[in-house]
Amino acid sequence: MMFNDRQIEEADLIRPFIGRKVSDGSISYGLSSAGYDVRLAPRFYQYFGYNDSRSFDNDGEIVIDPKDVAKNPGRYGYYFDCVEDRLIIPPRGFLLGRTIERFELPENVIADAISKSTYVRVGVFCPITPLEPGWQGYLTLEIANLLDRSVFLYINEGIAQVRFTKIEQPDNAYGDGKYQNQKKDVVLPYVK
Repeated sequence: MMFNDRQIEEADLIRPFIGRKVSDGSISYGLSSAGYDVRLAPRFYQYFGYNDSRSFDNDGEIVIDPKDVAKNPGRYGYYFDCVEDRLIIPPRGFLLGRTIERFELPENVIADAISKSTYVRVGVFCPITPLEPGWQGYLTLEIANLLDRSVFLYINEGIAQVRFTKIEQPDNAYGDGKYQNQKKDVVLPYVK
């Protein structure tokens, strides 16, 4: 059963929690009728571009190894904090960002973070990100600009919507999964 606004509020899954939709000239965030619109924090990870010499293989092409990124983050890209109220994502650009909100899901709730239509309508997508039963932490989001033009991303405003579903308690809840208890940093891919 998908949660409605009252059930989301009563379940106490999100901190900080804003119990109404805020849309005062910003890209909306907070509680909606059947989900919660999360905000974009000012912390990011950017993969190096194709003209950077630090991540080339023998053929001069950048090859990103998802098993190696967390061990050697400086080889593939860099962390940075946005100090402005908006950030430009370049044409066909890709960033890892995170939410301002922290989640604590019980073992009988699963959630999905999906793109906000405001951004999709200008070619920016956050691919569906699952939040497993029992998962907790700050959500790392993948953010891709599919256009051949730059697009602004607004810090501290809505970036994705999280929808919650109650399920029967699974035999294998997330427990000590590799992305459990994500801290206030963007978490890079790794193999446990």
